[in-house]
Amino acid sequence: MSLGICGEFNFPTFISGDWELITSIPTQLPMLRFEDDNLVVDTVNKVISGHAKLVVYDFEKDDSVYQNTLDSPFTGSGGVTAGIDVRLWRLEAGLFGGINATSNWNYCKVRAGANIGFRTFIPLRAGVIFHLQYFDIGGVPISALPVISFGCGTDFNIKKLNIILALIGNTTHEASPLTVSGFMVSEKKRSADFALSLGVRYNF
Repeated sequence: MSLGICGEFNFPTFISGDWELITSIPTQLPMLRFEDDNLVVDTVNKVISGHAKLVVYDFEKDDSVYQNTLDSPFTGSGGVTAGIDVRLWRLEAGLFGGINATSNWNYCKVRAGANIGFRTFIPLRAGVIFHLQYFDIGGVPISALPVISFGCGTDFNIKKLNIILALIGNTTHEASPLTVSGFMVSEKKRSADFALSLGVRYNF
């Protein structure tokens, strides 16, 4: 079993752009209509079943539009990642997690993951990482969709060359319902990206 810990630092960056907020406030009492066509009244058992609709219509409203420009610098962020790795014969497995944030907490990223590998004449490895990011830009809080990254790969030697191959992907669809399904009213779409990674290392 082995334990590891590492620190990281990101240089300052800037995010700029525009934002717009539109609010609608009723200026008079609305008209109401109750549609009960789909209700079934059982007078014998005294049970009402089905569904009804309450329609709100014919009212004036006052629209207010707020606009502003964002130009918010992010100070350098720092963080720490720790992990544990266990090896049993040809099998190895590990868990890790970490956090990265700015000093004023206007940016924060939390991640956790796991990996598993099997060592044969060509070692095989696979892993998954969960990312969740939060921004505060000019007092406007923004929570990015959580992302699950996953990958699998192997490496082998050709004399003193070590060849590394990996297939890496990420998706926002599988993770987002865990945290934002109750807060998002917009349509969530499936999205997945894949990348093939190739690396070469020379052993002196």
